[in-house]
Amino acid sequence: MEHALELADTGTLSRRRHLAILHSLADIDNSLLNWRAALGVYAQIRSLDPSNERARRECVELNLRLGQEEQAARDLDGLLEELVKGGRAAEALQLLEETTREHSGRPSLHARLAEAYRAAGRTSDAIAQYDALGEIQLDAGAVVLAIRTIQIILSLNPPDGDSYRELLRNLESGT
Repeated sequence: MEHALELADTGTLSRRRHLAILHSLADIDNSLLNWRAALGVYAQIRSLDPSNERARRECVELNLRLGQEEQAARDLDGLLEELVKGGRAAEALQLLEETTREHSGRPSLHARLAEAYRAAGRTSDAIAQYDALGEIQLDAGAVVLAIRTIQIILSLNPPDGDSYRELLRNLESGT
């Protein structure tokens, strides 16, 4: 493996071949559950070829596996932005849905998906995601954030608004 990496770095290979070797090395690290090493190689691929969608997706996934949610969110935002700019908004939403489903319980993912649904006019889906986000926040003891999330839900006029208003009153009064 070291020899392949040395060969890839000599500059004697074509760019395409260099990237293929790096992908293979990252795949090996990934299969060995050496996620930090795989992330390093995928980050190298991404720096050599910023449009490499596979490397960008893998960076998001590996950062999430490693518990580096903020970095994963930044990587995901960049990838989603590129997909939307490329006229692939539906694919961007699908990626966000899949990532949120696979990593349920990550506040940054639920917040992004809720906002995407809201922007797309999918109010009931947005409410469901904001509701999940609020539960995550409450479970983590982040009451102030949960209050803000409930206020967002109420701004969407949910069908069960009375229960959200009651929850909001209880949280604001500290009970």
